Amino acid sequence: MIAVIIVVLGVVDGEPFGTIIGGAIGDALGIAIQVAFWTTLTFALIDRFGTEAEAPVWSVDEIPDLRPAARSPRRRRSSRSPSTWP
Repeated sequence: MIAVIIVVLGVVDGEPFGTIIGGAIGDALGIAIQVAFWTTLTFALIDRFGTEAEAPVWSVDEIPDLRPAARSPRRRRSSRSPSTWP
């Protein structure tokens, strides 16, 4: 979104096409680096200062079985409606 705003502002200011695209790519790269840095720092701090007591202990056996019960086979339906077929 920010790159789009930068491109629009460059077009409005009458900058050359190469300058607009180069600036947008550079800004997008800078934004990506910032997002990666802050995300990594946040998870590193959570890992460093988090406690083990926060995570409850569970096992796979506690997950309920959500599969539907066995049913009689259904008749296959046509994908076309009778009103659309002559």
